[in-house]
Amino acid sequence: MAIAVMYLSWPIFLLALHNNEQSSNAGGLAVWPVRLLVPIGFFLLVIQGLSELIKRIGFLLGKCSDPTAKTHQPTPEEELALAIKAQKGEL
Repeated sequence: MAIAVMYLSWPIFLLALHNNEQSSNAGGLAVWPVRLLVPIGFFLLVIQGLSELIKRIGFLLGKCSDPTAKTHQPTPEEELALAIKAQKGEL
């Protein structure tokens, strides 16, 4: 889907660039830089998807560790609660 949006938004960008499309507001800023952000954004999304796919295949083949594994580290709030409990136990 992201590839389709990237493919379909490219001609819209090229048309805005070719026609030097300007904003209708006072100052008339160029519109083509904003139109370029759509295909760039979806291109980056496709690259991220490929990266995730490579990591998952690597895990399934046993080449790397689980990319979705979560390591539990205590949050600052949990550390504070433990410190308070330790102080109360010492008194």
